[in-house]
Amino acid sequence: MQTVLITGASSGIGLATAVELAKRNWSVLATMRDLERRSDLDRQARAANVSEHVIVRQLDVTNSQSIDSLVASVNDGPLDAVVHNAGISAGGAFEDLDDALVRTIMEVNFFDVHSRGGCYRNFGRSDTGAS
Repeated sequence: MQTVLITGASSGIGLATAVELAKRNWSVLATMRDLERRSDLDRQARAANVSEHVIVRQLDVTNSQSIDSLVASVNDGPLDAVVHNAGISAGGAFEDLDDALVRTIMEVNFFDVHSRGGCYRNFGRSDTGAS
């Protein structure tokens, strides 16, 4: 069975991807920042009869300690795929958005994936100390 890590799986595309890949017999490590928002994923996984393929874990992609904690807690072997879906957005005309908000959006949606994304490559590799 192939294993995929999906960030931002509490709603939208991340949730739909988690359920769809579980239907296709993938082992899904579905992550989200706030575990209190997991009820929709749990409900849809049950409805699709794939709950046994979905493992839900907490992950804040902006926090290195959260990433390290997830990596240390998972011993299911290497990942076959990663879906970097976590992100934030803001409504309104671009020129009306506060500079700090735009910087936060870029940090989360682009730079965090770029700078921290490499840590996922080490999931389950014996040469990194993970098993």
